[in-house]
Amino acid sequence: MRNDGGTYSTNTVFNPQEMASVLWAYAKANRADDALFSTVAAELIRQTGYALERGGQGPRPQELSNTIWAFATAGIRGEQQ
Repeated sequence: MRNDGGTYSTNTVFNPQEMASVLWAYAKANRADDALFSTVAAELIRQTGYALERGGQGPRPQELSNTIWAFATAGIRGEQQ
């Protein structure tokens, strides 16, 4: 999670940029791993909720758009779809 200085705390395994990059790589390689994408989505939601509760920000627009691109390219759809 991002702290007040704009960096991420050390107890977070991956920050939104890193998660977006991993998903981008899987999508670019035409690998749709449902478990990975679901896990990353849950972690992004968890981190965003945590940051917003403390007055911080969620993922940056570029991180969010890269993540959405990866889901769409990999053909991963949400439960409501």
